[in-house]
Amino acid sequence: MTGAAPGSIPKDQKTVFSYIPLSHPVSPGNAAVIFPENVAVMFSMKYNEFIAVWENRYIGRKINMNSRQLFAAQENMVEWLADPHELGKKPSKIECAGEFDLHDMHYYIFKYKTGLLGSWLVGVSGGFEEDDLEPCGHTFSEMQKYDAATAQGDCIAMVEKIRAYWMEQAKKFQQN
Repeated sequence: MTGAAPGSIPKDQKTVFSYIPLSHPVSPGNAAVIFPENVAVMFSMKYNEFIAVWENRYIGRKINMNSRQLFAAQENMVEWLADPHELGKKPSKIECAGEFDLHDMHYYIFKYKTGLLGSWLVGVSGGFEEDDLEPCGHTFSEMQKYDAATAQGDCIAMVEKIRAYWMEQAKKFQQN
């Protein structure tokens, strides 16, 4: 292993992990640097299968949790919009447009349409702590047009407005 210049692999070398970058997928071409062609094809297939399983089992847990939390946030946003006191119906289209953290909580920015030809509007759902699937109640929309450049700031302002309202309610409750 010592003395080999980058890109030149001794033909008698039997260890792959020192010379093939472990970024995947591993192709038969870069495995063939060390193995005969028929072994390189088999190695690359098995290596890529192993990495996929490993990612799904270990790395994917966080991704799956985030996708479950995103789904919960979207369902919460749809329910909030469907309330008769808000939009009064489910949006015709809704997409996650971003996410952010504020006050140790996680939030999702949504853009949605009230009709097929309508403009995109912005809303926020969240107040998720770590891997929770229930938001704390900071789901809101002022039914204003979505602007990618200002969406996060708009959503932060909505969250701060909700927090201020509930803090004021708590102060009134404590005074009584």
